[in-house]
Amino acid sequence: MANTATLPGAGKAFVTITAGADDHTQLQAAINAEFVNAKPNITAATVASGAAGKAGFFNLVFDDAATSKAFTAGTGVQAIIDTGAGTDTLTGSAQTNLIVGGTAGNVINTNLASGVASVFGGDGSDTVNVSGKAQAYLEGGKNVVNLNVATPSACWAPAAPTRSTSPPATIP
Repeated sequence: MANTATLPGAGKAFVTITAGADDHTQLQAAINAEFVNAKPNITAATVASGAAGKAGFFNLVFDDAATSKAFTAGTGVQAIIDTGAGTDTLTGSAQTNLIVGGTAGNVINTNLASGVASVFGGDGSDTVNVSGKAQAYLEGGKNVVNLNVATPSACWAPAAPTRSTSPPATIP
């Protein structure tokens, strides 16, 4: 998947999007074709990381950066698509139901409020932190899936040690 993103297509087929000179147009056309049967007038709109989506549109954050970055879906954004060369952190919002990773080693965080998020990993060795429900399709490598994570950083925080202040119990 180094230079492609694979999405579930209309019906049974999958749509593979090749990264090229005009990624935005190609990706928007593929997503538009994917949802034609479900919603005939759907139009994909690309929004900046962290920006809110446009009402009445299928909104996506599109990452084609050559270096590692963090991308966040704002309110009303349904997808994050990563075709860039960097190892990225992709964080969905409460409305983000599709996240596609690019290269190996991505960190993907889902936060879908209702329904099931679809996560497509990069080239492998990804970490997926799920808040809510998700289905993950991951390439080979040392992938990690953390379930029902309240906050993405919670899965890496070690538990604080506890120490009892009461005297030891005496066993007769």
